[in-house]
Amino acid sequence: MDVVFHKGHLAREVQEILELTGGNNEWTTPGAKIVTVIINAIVKALQKGDSVTIQGFGTFSVKVRKPKPLFKRYFYQDKGKHGEWGMTKAKPYVHFKATKSLKQFVSQPIIDQEKNESQS
Repeated sequence: MDVVFHKGHLAREVQEILELTGGNNEWTTPGAKIVTVIINAIVKALQKGDSVTIQGFGTFSVKVRKPKPLFKRYFYQDKGKHGEWGMTKAKPYVHFKATKSLKQFVSQPIIDQEKNESQS
């Protein structure tokens, strides 16, 4: 079962853990503002070309996909298929590499994870 985790869920979690109050709706709460500041800082660093490492979680970085050959087809009613070769554009994309501890935690059965959390 896939669960979609939205920014609002994360903001609510921050709000509860830090016992913050205030805000008229879920976007103006202190928890939402904290989450927004963190996400904006990560995005700004990635836009500059820097990588962002969050210890115990992973590293976000920007990589560039190489241009690839592409055959562009043109269809003409009477003459059949025709086309020409071109190249796709180089595209930047966000890459995430999880830390070893995150990979180990995710690969544990859920029951073991709950035991680890209760011991902490």
